[in-house]
Amino acid sequence: MLQNDEQLYNANNGLAHLIDRAQVRLLNSSDSLPRLYQALNALSLTNQARLRPSWDQYFMRLASLAAQRSNCMKRRVGCVLVREKRVISTGYNGTPRNIKNCNEGGCPRCNGGQGAGVGLASCLCIHAEENALLEAGRERIREGTILYCDT
Repeated sequence: MLQNDEQLYNANNGLAHLIDRAQVRLLNSSDSLPRLYQALNALSLTNQARLRPSWDQYFMRLASLAAQRSNCMKRRVGCVLVREKRVISTGYNGTPRNIKNCNEGGCPRCNGGQGAGVGLASCLCIHAEENALLEAGRERIREGTILYCDT
């Protein structure tokens, strides 16, 4: 156990920090080395489709990342506007610029504890799609622009 802990957690060359960054984790339930290799081959880990997301997957992941910036207390939504595989703008839902953030008491609806669909007229939050469109402006949105939204 001491050797295992040293290998995982040694400050200079431990593997724990690499394991935390892994996108795929394998649990070895094989009872022999040949069965382990057989299981690894079946996973097709080096398949390019597995290693590199499609454009749609990539832009949806960016939208989900943008959602993490949301300050809305009810729902986190992210949006990305794309044209010719290039990001034009991103947006997330929350209170408008120069208004106290929702999670700091800025939106009466979110801070009033009302249920879903109630008090929508009192909500100050702007949709992620609106924010992305406002950020892009008319001059950058043309035919062929695609909106990716994670909700």
